Amino acid sequence: MSNLRAIKKAQDQIGDQVWTWFHNSNVKDQAWYYCSMRDQYIGLKHFDAWKEYAALIRQVFGSVLNTSDEPETTDFEDVTEEAESGLYAAVTK
Repeated sequence: MSNLRAIKKAQDQIGDQVWTWFHNSNVKDQAWYYCSMRDQYIGLKHFDAWKEYAALIRQVFGSVLNTSDEPETTDFEDVTEEAESGLYAAVTK
């Protein structure tokens, strides 16, 4: 999650240039990796940390994700405006 937070912060500051920092600068490949990690831990979806991780994925990779990238079994709960702005405070409904 720390890496996603850092990517989000850098993305806010320098935009898509952040992807030049990676050996594999393909954004879709990066999205696949982080989505795979999220999906691996789907059993933790009721925990704030998982919700924050999922919210960060939507924030960082939203432009390359499609609906099939969301876990099928997940009923995503609302994430507060603070989490959406990068303050990482996810809450339930």
